[in-house]
Amino acid sequence: MAHFLDLDDDYLNSITHKELDNYIIQIQSLTLESINQSQSPIGTKKTGERSKNAIWWNPGLRVLRSKVRASRRLYQKETDAQIRQIKLVNYKNLQAIYKRNILNRRRECFKDFANKITTKNLYGKNFKVLLDKTTCNRVINPVKDITGQFTSSLNETMFAILKHHFGYNSLVIQLDNINSLVNIPEDYIEISIQEIEEII
Repeated sequence: MAHFLDLDDDYLNSITHKELDNYIIQIQSLTLESINQSQSPIGTKKTGERSKNAIWWNPGLRVLRSKVRASRRLYQKETDAQIRQIKLVNYKNLQAIYKRNILNRRRECFKDFANKITTKNLYGKNFKVLLDKTTCNRVINPVKDITGQFTSSLNETMFAILKHHFGYNSLVIQLDNINSLVNIPEDYIEISIQEIEEII
């Protein structure tokens, strides 16, 4: 404290009386300004800063919350042990229903949010433009079958490609409701129905 007073004495000796009064007035005004800015009326909110409810909150949950609180008050107020136990069970039951409804409501809101997002094109406009350019004038070229003939329809082309990658030994194929026996050479890999089910 003595060191602090020594510093103050040195400072006071270096300035005039008029300057000291001006410094005191400035310090007082700055202190009052900072106090006025930091203090706000207790219990009041600024305009436009009203607290908002959660997205998933609805009037049904509000009613259920008030019922839960009322049943808790009734349980806490009761003095008889048997009636208190009954009211405790009622309170716990309502509380469980309330919590379950909150979880269900949150899940529903998240589903709605996800549905709103997925209805939009997730890849953006550039992807959509490219997709339109590549698919607007689509020409399906014929594919040469194992027998050496070219395919004539989309179904035959798709089936020829599937046969090439997933060969069968000898199989009755149904294309456009026409049964035809296709003989595939022995060097094709034979795939069982179980393997196809596992792939799918």
